[in-house]
Order: sequence, then structure tokens, then C-alpha cells
Amino acid sequence: MDIQQGPNETLKIYQKRYNDILLTIPEVNNKVAYMAFYCGLAYGKLKKALVLETLLSKDNLTTRVRQYVELEELKNKESKPKDLSDTLRKRGLSKSPRRAPV
Repeated sequence: MDIQQGPNETLKIYQKRYNDILLTIPEVNNKVAYMAFYCGLAYGKLKKALVLETLLSKDNLTTRVRQYVELEELKNKESKPKDLSDTLRKRGLSKSPRRAPV
């Protein structure tokens, strides 16, 4: 298996591509499946964490990856503004006219 995570590819997309390829191979050995995922994984927190792990089964690897996907998605949600008008108002760029003080 030769699969690489792209430079801007999310962990979720990489995992899906990996799983799609894995499903086409009958009776994949756990060690081969683990090493294929690990070797193709871009350097980051998950790859560093996997260095410390003993060989994981496919199920345990899937669980670990799911945890990191959730963290990645949470980080992305927190970094996006919830409401554009809120962001504009905070930056003093609101389109709504301000009333003059009475």
C-alpha cells in the first residue's frame, strides 16, 4: 500500500482514502495496515503519538484516528468566526449605522 497524506489534506479525508484502499485488499495483516497508515501520515501530533504506541490493531488504530479527527474538527470550528456580522462589529466594520448620542 502506497498512500500519502497530502499537505493540505485533513486527517478525516486521509483516513477515508486509506480505508477505501484497505477494503480492496483481502486479509490485510495488522502490521502491514498499521505501517501503511503510519508511513503515509503527515508529520503532526498523531504521528508523534503513534511513535509511542505499540502496534495497534486496525480497530484500535481507527479509534485513535477518530479521536484526532474530532480534535482537528474542533480546532477548525473554534478558528472560524461564528457570525460574520459579529466579526465585523468587533473590528469596527459593521454595516449598521451608529446612532449619534442624544
